[in-house]
Amino acid sequence: TGRLADIMPTAGMTKVHDRNFLRGEENQQLRSFLEAIHADSDDNSGLFGNVWSQTFVDMWNKTDSLAGILRDTGLATSFPTPGRTDVGGIASQLKLIAQLINTRNERGNGINRDVFYCEMGGYDAHFQVGTIMGNKLPSLNHAVATFWAEIKAQGLANNVVVVQGSEFGRTIS
Repeated sequence: TGRLADIMPTAGMTKVHDRNFLRGEENQQLRSFLEAIHADSDDNSGLFGNVWSQTFVDMWNKTDSLAGILRDTGLATSFPTPGRTDVGGIASQLKLIAQLINTRNERGNGINRDVFYCEMGGYDAHFQVGTIMGNKLPSLNHAVATFWAEIKAQGLANNVVVVQGSEFGRTIS
């Protein structure tokens, strides 16, 4: 069976109870409400309900744990902020990947290999190719160089492989 994949937004993880779901109410109000819903099961709950509730609670706890780990993780390299040097959010994605690599020991038992995926779209240009490529390629170059500088700072240059691919509307097979 194995370990389930961690899927997260580029902005990183947010603890579930940090979100203000209840229009100004204190943050912990949602947690107690949801814990009460998922705490009890009875003969009428059914297998699906029990599995769903347990999975919900497990993912909630995992999300909160990962959010805390990432908040406490510093990097040696300064990644660019969104803007001209982070076109398409590629630097933000690579920064998150660098943080995840840096926290590989804290993220859980049994992680001996990670695979990360990020993307930077918008290269399918049929006009203004020079302008589009002139905007995107320097950002991509800067993001990958910054990422690799961080990997070297972590002492992992011999343990990390970066694969970059491009396709033009065709399958990669």
